[in-house]
Amino acid sequence: MFGIAAMLAASMASAQNTDDYSPRDVSTDRDVYMAQETVDIDSAINGDLVAAGQRITLGATVSGDVIAAGQSIEINSRVNDDVRAAAQHVRVLAPVEGHLVAAGQTVTVSNDVNGWAWLAGYAVDVDGDIAGDLSVRASRVSLNSRVDGNVELSGDELQIGPQADVRGDLIWRSNEAPDISPEARIAGEIIEEPLQGLGEEVRSGRA
Repeated sequence: MFGIAAMLAASMASAQNTDDYSPRDVSTDRDVYMAQETVDIDSAINGDLVAAGQRITLGATVSGDVIAAGQSIEINSRVNDDVRAAAQHVRVLAPVEGHLVAAGQTVTVSNDVNGWAWLAGYAVDVDGDIAGDLSVRASRVSLNSRVDGNVELSGDELQIGPQADVRGDLIWRSNEAPDISPEARIAGEIIEEPLQGLGEEVRSGRA
């Protein structure tokens, strides 16, 4: 993912001085590749979207994958496949039909993901349902939704809210025990594991 982000960042740097762009007149029956300071998608794309920009806003359906890197990324319309996003701020406000990979200073998932999710950042909030496994690495993690698979949380502050419904195991790694609401439902085991550095996680295949 971060190799893709670096490639997109390089493209964005070469396009920083171009005008803001919105693809109203571009054929949408193909993949769309964009590198602009501001990227606003307001017409449906029947293919993949690859975008780099300071601000990226998805306001129309994408039938394929979304791969995006920038300062701010906001998903406001349905993505019918996978999303991979890297930005200072990532907000997923519409359904993702595939899996979700997102990294940023803040990552907010407020709508459903119909696959697994891997999230990383300083602060990660998950309020949308996850149909597969959920893995989060952040300083502060908040989970307040249904997860049909296992949940793995690594961080300093782990919060499991009253709307949390974990259908699998909850695996946590932190120097402090997670704050689990009495109303939260966890069907599987609650498992504590040692808090690892990123290098250790990569070597173990968890990152």
